[in-house]
Amino acid sequence: MKNYLKKIALITVLMTLAGVLFAQGKKSVDTKIISIDRHGNMNLEITNSKFAAKGFAASDMVNVKVGNFKFTAPIVKDYSDVDNGEYLVRINGEEVSIAINMGNLQNVSGAEMGTPVNITLKEKQGYLITYQVKRLVRSDDRETYSSDEVFANFREVKMGSIGAGKLYRSSTPVEEDNPRAPYAAALLEKNHITSVINLADSQTKYLSRENIPEYCGKLYDEGKILFMSMSASYSSDEFPGELHDILLFIAENPGNSFCVHGKEGKIRTGYVCAVLEALCGASMEEIEKDYMITFENYYSLKRNKQQYENLQKTIPYLFQHMNGGSKANPKKIQQITQKFLKTKAGLTDEQLAQVVKNLQ
Repeated sequence: MKNYLKKIALITVLMTLAGVLFAQGKKSVDTKIISIDRHGNMNLEITNSKFAAKGFAASDMVNVKVGNFKFTAPIVKDYSDVDNGEYLVRINGEEVSIAINMGNLQNVSGAEMGTPVNITLKEKQGYLITYQVKRLVRSDDRETYSSDEVFANFREVKMGSIGAGKLYRSSTPVEEDNPRAPYAAALLEKNHITSVINLADSQTKYLSRENIPEYCGKLYDEGKILFMSMSASYSSDEFPGELHDILLFIAENPGNSFCVHGKEGKIRTGYVCAVLEALCGASMEEIEKDYMITFENYYSLKRNKQQYENLQKTIPYLFQHMNGGSKANPKKIQQITQKFLKTKAGLTDEQLAQVVKNLQ
């Protein structure tokens, strides 16, 4: 009898423990969509404080149900913490949002304002290794970099038919409290840049800045700065129209030298330069190399490392998107780019030819 009671007691303890573990593994929150931005990213009603209090944190894997649409995703802090096309739950300050990196979750899910959302823990720290790989850290101390150019991520782009002194890329020269901005502004002047394509700012935002460098102010007064406030997604509905305006600006300014910049000169700048490089006949290998120099500059990434290989895939993905979703033949990226710019961006053969001519 005593042995029987001991067995019953042991079973009860084990069942209780199992129940506790099961409950921990099934942490869940119910919330709803309270806003949707132009890229289809959805902000949720729950705050990050309450989300964390429920036991959720960055690097956890979760199951998400948006209305009747379901997906599995990691909790992260930046879109770049997942690969292009991947789902994510993003925590940013007190905001919690759900999205697709370089995609439109609203279009995919059909969700609207007020749609209920359930998030359930799938695996605690299930994304930890990948998350750590992607959370690269850089120094903002100029003395840790080999040159002003490397620090400001400033460089000339010369490949395909692009001529010397015609196209440059950089981090922003105008953002307050950015230690790289003064160096980028000085390099604009040193290299006699005559036109700037600002992918980060609207004209209103630009003019609200208190300390615009003198050389940048001169270019503005001459009407030589194009303000784009560009999206960070090449799969956005706005991307073709944005390319239209950028290439038309280049076509309409013969004899100029151009500098393309966003905030850091990484993502948006990388897309625009890749399109220009492909249009001018550069190879896939050359374009990938140019895209990756930014990450070598900022993070000292080396080839044959997982982080490097993950980021390098961005360029083939870009041309795959421009190719209607089909894998792009590296030998045909110029033709793919021309077709995309004509059919999607609405540019003519004459305008494209003028862009190429102005960059020679």
